[in-house]
Amino acid sequence: MRNQYFFAALVISLLGGGLTASAEIGGGSSETSATQAYRDQDRFFRRVLIEGSVANAGYEGGDSSRYTKPNGYTAGMLVDLLGNRALVVETGAMYRQFGTTFNNGVENHKYTADYLSIPLSLKYYFSGQESTSFYLKAGVMGSRLLSNTNLYPTSTVQIGTRAWETALLGGVGGKFQISPSTDVLVEADYTRALDSAFSGSNTYRSDLSGALGLAINL
Repeated sequence: MRNQYFFAALVISLLGGGLTASAEIGGGSSETSATQAYRDQDRFFRRVLIEGSVANAGYEGGDSSRYTKPNGYTAGMLVDLLGNRALVVETGAMYRQFGTTFNNGVENHKYTADYLSIPLSLKYYFSGQESTSFYLKAGVMGSRLLSNTNLYPTSTVQIGTRAWETALLGGVGGKFQISPSTDVLVEADYTRALDSAFSGSNTYRSDLSGALGLAINL
């Protein structure tokens, strides 16, 4: 429960920091591209991002060596909000599924888990958000467990995850303009759970993923 409060506090902090920083960045500068003049620079929604990714859903700490063959994928919709010129706030909703194989010392058993995740991060476009640009982002992500399949349920060996998970996230990517209203995204992300895999465990999920996406500029 405390990590849910931690997630909420970080959300408020990120939004506050994003508003302050964007006001400072936008105060004395403007982009000169044709697309800059085409759009309202005070608009709340900047673009819609439709993304899908594949992940290496690894584990670290504790008995992480028992977890092998990690895999996963993510699909969902994100939005760039607020900001001005180079800095925006990114959030949205993602469906995420991860699977792994757990060895109980005798044999292997498969496990999968499905989440609804809400990421929130600050994103910085090095060449400005209205054109082709590389970017960095960092923030937090809260995830609610939707369902899980544990093919080895026992009272002594647990395989799984919590109903709620808070994670830190970071990413690097490129937004490549193909028209004034459309961009293609290529991105690499890293997430590190702050909640252990299950109660009483010190095993944490630590994921690397590669994503492709389509951005629709508003």
